[in-house]
Amino acid sequence: MQKVATVIVTFNRKELLAICLDAVEKQVYKPAVTYIIDNASTDGTDVWVQTNGYDRKKSNIEFRYVRLPENIGGSGGFHTGLKTAFEAHDNFDAFWLMDDDGIPDAMQLEKLLVHIDERDYLSPLVVAKENPSKLSFGGSPNVADFEAKADNLGLVDNVAFPFNGVLYSRKLVEMVGYPVKELFIWGDEINYQLRCIEKGFVPTVVTDAIHIHPADRQTPEIILRNLKVTIPTQDWKLYCYVRNKMYNLRTLATLKHFVGDTCRLLFRYTIYFTFYSFEWRRLGIVYRAMWDGFRKDLSRLDNYR
Repeated sequence: MQKVATVIVTFNRKELLAICLDAVEKQVYKPAVTYIIDNASTDGTDVWVQTNGYDRKKSNIEFRYVRLPENIGGSGGFHTGLKTAFEAHDNFDAFWLMDDDGIPDAMQLEKLLVHIDERDYLSPLVVAKENPSKLSFGGSPNVADFEAKADNLGLVDNVAFPFNGVLYSRKLVEMVGYPVKELFIWGDEINYQLRCIEKGFVPTVVTDAIHIHPADRQTPEIILRNLKVTIPTQDWKLYCYVRNKMYNLRTLATLKHFVGDTCRLLFRYTIYFTFYSFEWRRLGIVYRAMWDGFRKDLSRLDNYR
């Protein structure tokens, strides 16, 4: 029997957290412990957790509620949760990570664990809540087309949906460490996946393990007929998105990919803000974000929040 710790990060979404926790309770293979990492929510999440018994044992799962003193973003929450679980005296065999807006199918954890002895990085198939025939991410491709890529065990290698019901082995966490908490949001999950790959771990999707998640709400803008560019609406999110992309390129990309991707990033944002939106002030934010990411300076996000 594998001893599994769940890590759920939440912030001001107690209604969604309630649905997520209910789905965790209904797992056929129950995790031993579920950590609820609350990013200093202000919507009464703490009271709701205590009122509904999610700070103690219920449904044969021990729930441990951790309220952070301030909001340190998704990456900070997953850093705290994974570190807390890994360093606990329980000696967990695997760690199951998700956001509060994800809904794991009742068989998800059991189906992931079927492969844990051979694989260290297992991802469920993440389908759109609004349309389960579509994937949640990557431009909403058809689930059937993705499943057609699977081998005879129903596995698709070299792809995953990080931090959305993903199961990591203890060996992986021991070798890779924890998410970079200073990334806050946007790209922190990609950073962790790239670090896993760098250590020799192969991300693998288990196609019969289903995780339901809202479809990607960030629709890219189209420039020059067919080039896509992502434009978060808030300045701090734009800064964080671009900075983290540059940080990941600077930290983990080969020289060839670093140069090519950096040039593409610079070109697309310059074209968009100069000729499409005419928001030169926001173009300045992009340039500063790229510079900070290049320097691996993750200390300046508060200047934009």
